[in-house]
Amino acid sequence: RGLVLANAAVAYADQGELQSAEAFFTEAITIAVSTGDRAAEAVRRGNYGWFKYAVGRPREAVAILEHALSISREQRLALEAAVQTDNLGLAHEALENRAAGLAYHEQALEMVRGLGSAHWEAIIKINLSAALVRSGRCDEAAALLAEALAAGRAGGDVEVIVRALTGQAHLLLCDGRAADAGALLTEATALARRAGMRRLLADALRAFSEQQAAANNPEQARALWDEARRLFAMLEAPLARFQPAWLDSAGAEA
Repeated sequence: RGLVLANAAVAYADQGELQSAEAFFTEAITIAVSTGDRAAEAVRRGNYGWFKYAVGRPREAVAILEHALSISREQRLALEAAVQTDNLGLAHEALENRAAGLAYHEQALEMVRGLGSAHWEAIIKINLSAALVRSGRCDEAAALLAEALAAGRAGGDVEVIVRALTGQAHLLLCDGRAADAGALLTEATALARRAGMRRLLADALRAFSEQQAAANNPEQARALWDEARRLFAMLEAPLARFQPAWLDSAGAEA
């Protein structure tokens, strides 16, 4: 029952059924604690911590992830520890602790190397690349995104492909290359939509809106952002409250 609930919690979180996700996460953790299954407890607490980050509660996320990480280390769960360390990076970035966030992502990449998980190594590279961009280290970020995209395409990993394409598009937008970013985002949004990955679709649509504004297509930019915002609101993501400056500038130029 605990395993079923844990899997259902993740699925509900990805689809925006957040009340059900919260209830299933907490019950699955309670079952792991009551049965003394420390490995399951580590995984479920780690997933719950990511969920708290995703719905805009990074302080709660940090506490939960630190607890999960301590259990993973105790149980020698190397991959789980790497993923939880990476998610701590995301939570600290959300708290504006950028130096700490970057350090956690870098540590996670060192931890995941050699574990044989192409998926998680690619995800961690993508998260690290975003932190590097915010630190002005764009060349390093570009190299990591290229590696992640190659791994995603080799393994047919849609999540990795969409995340990497969206990351590459952000880099191109920062470099003033809106036309090149458009092709990447066309592919990313199509893949995410086809796979029903709402969270990834919202992120790609947000970037696509910025790209269309830069290409002086204000109406399309607004339509893309409206769809992204609806998805963010459904997922209770903090970006639902974001006000894109690029929409104002696109409207002014038009």
